[in-house]
Order: sequence, then structure tokens, then C-alpha cells
Amino acid sequence: MTHSITSSTGGTRKYEGKVIAGGAETRRLLSWLMGLDAPGTPFIVKAVAWIENEVKATVSLGKGREGTIRIQQRTEQTQGVVKTENLCVSHTGDQLPQQFVRLLETVAPKRLGRVDISYLAQKIAADPDLSGKSGPLPGAAEHENRPRFLLDTWGNEGNAFADFFAGGELARGQLDSLDPTGLFVFVQHSDAECNFVNPHGIAPIVSLVNYPWDERMRSGRKPPPSLLMGDESQGQMLSTDLNEQDVIMGSTEKVARALKKGVEISQKLGKTLFFSNTCVPTVTGEDVESMVKHCQAGCNCPLFYLTVTPRSMTNVFRDVLVTKRLASEETFGNVDSPRINLLGMAENSSHAELVELLELAGIQVNISLLPNLEISRVHNFGNANLNVFQLNSTWQHMYDQLLIDTKMRSITPPPPFGVEGSREWLSAVSQALPQSMERDIEGAWQKFWSPWDAQWQEAKTQAQGLRLGLVLRARETHYLTRPEHTWGIPLVQLLEEMGFSLDLLVLMENRDQAAKASREIQTTFRFPERHTLKGFNSLEMMLDRIRTSETNAILTYHFFDWRITQGSKNLFSLQHIEAGPLGALRTIKRLTNISTTPFFKKYGSYLKRDNEGFRVNPQENRS
Repeated sequence: MTHSITSSTGGTRKYEGKVIAGGAETRRLLSWLMGLDAPGTPFIVKAVAWIENEVKATVSLGKGREGTIRIQQRTEQTQGVVKTENLCVSHTGDQLPQQFVRLLETVAPKRLGRVDISYLAQKIAADPDLSGKSGPLPGAAEHENRPRFLLDTWGNEGNAFADFFAGGELARGQLDSLDPTGLFVFVQHSDAECNFVNPHGIAPIVSLVNYPWDERMRSGRKPPPSLLMGDESQGQMLSTDLNEQDVIMGSTEKVARALKKGVEISQKLGKTLFFSNTCVPTVTGEDVESMVKHCQAGCNCPLFYLTVTPRSMTNVFRDVLVTKRLASEETFGNVDSPRINLLGMAENSSHAELVELLELAGIQVNISLLPNLEISRVHNFGNANLNVFQLNSTWQHMYDQLLIDTKMRSITPPPPFGVEGSREWLSAVSQALPQSMERDIEGAWQKFWSPWDAQWQEAKTQAQGLRLGLVLRARETHYLTRPEHTWGIPLVQLLEEMGFSLDLLVLMENRDQAAKASREIQTTFRFPERHTLKGFNSLEMMLDRIRTSETNAILTYHFFDWRITQGSKNLFSLQHIEAGPLGALRTIKRLTNISTTPFFKKYGSYLKRDNEGFRVNPQENRS
């Protein structure tokens, strides 16, 4: 089978954010483009769809296995099996057979090299086999680096006991990782406990999860001025505050009252009303969406409705990140001075220090965007000549929207964590600027860092001999090998640079899985002689490994993690880690203090739990 291919010129903006399922013709086309039409190949393209800004296809790999092929617009950030001038092909789900990989590597570059992502979007949208009907969507084969359940720790995988990275909670809470308080008036339909995960609320509530975007451990938590009680000049967050009776009998009256108040405030401020429907009303089956639509029709006001699913959050900010951002780029045109946009970097102490370092090198920061989403910053987006992204898989869908039809150069340099990483980051930013704009990086670095280098060396000496623990499941090695899955933090490399030794405890359920995980983890070590790697295959064995290990502290995303404290170990999380060279100095001191705190080592016997997490009587511990 052959296909006639012509280049597309229409772009993908008209398809951005849409889901379009392809039919038989699209499946045949994609099979040919990837070389899967070769005689005797056992691989079958079962479903193809354009999903938001990329092509996804489910492929049968034989023996009951499936994989999902992703075809994206190629950028400096994308990684995959095959790359052409315009496209990047990657996969998720079961590991691809070698025969499949060989076909992709030999055939796909030639055939896919003649098309771009716009061509594929147009072919799917124009598939004649659909006849106005929706074709099958690609299956839910998920990559090992994505949560397999909405809330991972509540899933039925049977190994949730070994979840320390809270992948499900981070996926569900990605909206809370942003600060869009300047864009919307919020109405949240939830119980009070749901607000425990909200970092932008009016009270510094203790979160149940150590979210990496939370500043509580780094600089304390305080509510933004826009959400202070009684201040309607910027907006408010309203909650229906569900109780037990509401769950049983329904809560339509509370929804109606909250919507009415939200409409009043949004009309007063001229802002969009944002209605967030959370887990409890979704589980109880309330028809909240129809009430929201009825309210919207009656008030004739801008209103956005969001459910708890991660996918529903993908295009929440499209108008800001695409439409208004492109208007800004057109307004400013070419910028002839070294001005950059920092994208994906929270504005804390580390951010201010990195801005200072850049300024010493003669590089100005135009705006910082994400997690902050102030509209004034978006209007000024185009007044720069370089976008500098911070690695972060959680925000990649928003990064992709910032790249749509942009005329600005964009880079994702090595993340600025640790002293070595920060220096590489600064150099990469400078080199990405036009040659005439490059600055004296070495001089700027020496001026900024030389007063602190002695303290750094002393801190590294104090960290030597201390051991930190990382517990993960074998399918989660990406947390150690790909820093975009740990908020840009290269965990192993950073802790090694600081002088710590590592104890890795890995849930390994079979021999092949154990061998694969061990190989992947070992490749991240610069000093393998300093570290240990041990496996376990049950809750009991994991708890014993934790208790008998020589670690001083173990990483967890879960607050009050009894699995660690009952084993007489201290806890740390990504909240304790800061970006930038001075952030690295604060981080190493912080982790050293945690590691040498004797509390849990001394009183661990009083904190014992049984395998279900219930506290054991202290008197029994003494006997």
C-alpha cells in the first residue's frame, strides 16, 4: 500500500484541545507511516486519535500486549524512539518488541520525515471512513510513569503499600500546583478536608501530601493577599463545605447558593467564574454539571466548569497560554536585548537568587510565568527573545500550549539544582541567546558564588557518611532517571553531589522486572560504591528493610508517614530541596539536620504500627 503525501500549511490551532477519533483509513495510513504494513508483521494499529495536541494510537503487540504510540511536534524537550525534522515518536505501555523498534527505526524516519503534525491532524479530521461517526479512541494503556488510578493509594493494584511518590495525588492535584487567583473567582464544591490540599487557600492548613510545589518546608506558608478574608478587590474562594448529611441527602441548595454568590463577585470584578467539582459529589452522583449550565444560561457570564479528572485540566488555561500569549508576541515583535522568560519556576528565595545571578551576567528576566498566571505577565510575554523552561512533566501540557505557533526560541536547559547544575543552567541560557548577546558567565559566577564556596565544601564534608533512603516500585525508576518526574530535581545526581550515600529499596515482583530496574538505577550512579540497592516483595519485607537499613532519613510524599517513623527513621521530601547554588547550600544543611535529628531513632519503639497502620500499644513494645 502506498500513500500520496503533501505538506500541510494550515497549522494545528483549529484542532488544539480537541479529541478527534480516526477511522479505518487513518489506521491504515499510520500503519504505513510506521512500517507496520510489512508482510508478516504481527503488529496491528487498533485505534488512532488526535488528542488535544498530538496523535495517539493503540497498537497490538501480540500475546495480549498493547502499547500506545505518541506522535508529537518535535521540540528540544521531546524524547522518543524516532525523531524527524518535525515529529517525535514515543511510546507508553508495555515494552516494544525489538522487531517493532527495528521497523520504526528503519521505515518511520523516511515516511514520517515527509509530514508534520498538522498533516496528521488534518488527515484524522477528514477521515472518510468515519461518515460522521466517532471512531474508537486509543485504549488506556498508560506509561509506567503515569498513575494507573485516579488516586494511586486508593487503587487496587495490590502494591500501593510501596507508593512513596504519590503519583496519583500529584496528577489529581495539578491545578493546585498553579496560582491562577488573579484570573478567576473560585467556587469549589467539596467537603472541608478537600481544602487540605489547596496551597492557595486563606489558611495555612497542613496538607496530607508533601506536594513538591508547596513552600511550607522551604519558606513557610502564607495565603496570597488576593484570598485574605473579606478582600473582594481581587477575588475569593468559596466552598460548599459538604457534611455527612449533604453526602446522603444531596446538596443542590448549597450549590445554588455558592453559584449565586460566585456570580455576584465575578460580575463585580469582571472575572470568569471557575466552578470546581471535586471527588465526593462526583462519587455520590450529583448532577452538578446541569446546575452549572443552568446558572451560566441565566447569568450570561463567563463560567468555567472543571471535574476532578487530570485530563479535564489540560486546556483550562488555553485562552491565556495560546491566544493572549500569541497576541503579545505579535505586539512586541523582535527584541534585540538579552531578555528571557522564566517558565515553570516558582517565585521564592531561589528564584530571586537566580534572577540576581542572571543579572550579574547581563541577562534580564522579562517575566516569570507558571505557577503564577497573572494576565499582566502574559500581556508582556513577547518582550523577550528566549523562553527558558523548567523540566516538569506535570506542566508539560501547558508548556506545549506556550510553544504553539511561537516565533521565540525555547530551551529546557539542565535544571538549576546543586552547584554544578546551576552553573550548567546559567551557561546553557547564555549560549541559547544570540551570539552578540552572550555575556561573561565565568565572571558572573565567580562574583556570585565565591563568597559561599567554603561553606559549601564544609557542608559536603558534614554530609559524608550520612545515608538517605529512596523507596519505590520497580516500574517507577523514572523518578530516579528522569528529573521531569520529580519537579525538575535530579534526585540521585543532586544527593551524590552533596556527599550523601543512598540506600535504594525497590519493590521487585519478578526476576525480569528486578533485572530491568537494577540496570536503569545503576546507570544513574556516579559513585556506585557509596550506595546500596535492595529489593523486597511484600509489605512485611519492606517494613523490615526500612527498619534494618542504615539510612538516616527516607524520602516520602506522604505527611506523617508511619511506614518510616515506626522504623525509627526521619523523613524528608522534595519540599526540603531548593533550586540555585544558594538553594543547594540551604538544602544540604537542611538534609544534614534532618538526618542527625535523634527523635525518631530514640522514640521509634513507641511509634510501632501493625501492617494495617494501627498503632501498637507502647506497653507491648517494651516487653
